[in-house]
Amino acid sequence: PAPTPAFRVEYQRGGKPVGELTMAKTPDGSWYARTEFTPGWTRMGGGLEPLAEEAVKLTAPRR
Repeated sequence: PAPTPAFRVEYQRGGKPVGELTMAKTPDGSWYARTEFTPGWTRMGGGLEPLAEEAVKLTAPRR
């Protein structure tokens, strides 16, 4: 199945966007990444879970 986007990071220089990274997770727990330069989703190696969980918290809308 296609990965479900979990969070996106936008890179800026001088207040102007210069790129982005989207991280996604599949139902089996695998992480994938995509940027404006990759042709599709790229599977990431292990050990990403703690970093990804923190990024999801940081990018979640505030209530």
